Amino acid sequence: MKRLLGRRAARLGVTTAALFAVAGGIAYATIPDSGGTIHGCYQKNDGRLRVVDPSTGSSCGPSEQTLNWSQVGPQGPQGPAGPQGPTGDTGPQGPAGPAGVSDGAEADTESPTTVSAADPWDDIAGTTTGTLPAGDYLYEANVYVIPSDGAVELECNASPSIAGSTSLGTEVSLADAQWIPISGRMHLALAESANIRCSDLGGASQFRALGNLIVFRVGTLH
Repeated sequence: MKRLLGRRAARLGVTTAALFAVAGGIAYATIPDSGGTIHGCYQKNDGRLRVVDPSTGSSCGPSEQTLNWSQVGPQGPQGPAGPQGPTGDTGPQGPAGPAGVSDGAEADTESPTTVSAADPWDDIAGTTTGTLPAGDYLYEANVYVIPSDGAVELECNASPSIAGSTSLGTEVSLADAQWIPISGRMHLALAESANIRCSDLGGASQFRALGNLIVFRVGTLH
């Protein structure tokens, strides 16, 4: 009986030692390895497969085939383009941008009016309003002036032609071709058109000019 118990105790000790060894292997094994690869051994004779950890010294035997998997493979070819998606909804319309102004080169090709000391107060090309009802108006204009004889001093306004109509304008002095802003107010005694007119205050220079004119109907001006 004592001999039987001794044998069982011995077997229990061996089993316990094996369990500790396995536990120790689980504690320190690195599967998969740091690169994400799982190392295995395939038994050629009976097809058994086992996992090994090379970091602990495990390796495949002579009758086993080394197998590694879960490795990152090379990048595959790019797949075909997918079908075009549906057209999105139309977005809201944005705000209107500021009105542009033609540059000097363009203005010079539009046959500007030539104004001379002998023929002052000519209507500037491109500034005719068309017939307006009688009443009071504010106006804004941009006039491109091209001096011909050096510096010129101008007075420009929106000039109605009927007696009893009045207009206030802008005085400006310039030596080179440029756009000049003009604004003022006018009163029309009767329905008529108005035009921007410019005159050389010195009375001796000649210049060319063209522009555009916008008028705003307002209440009585004082």
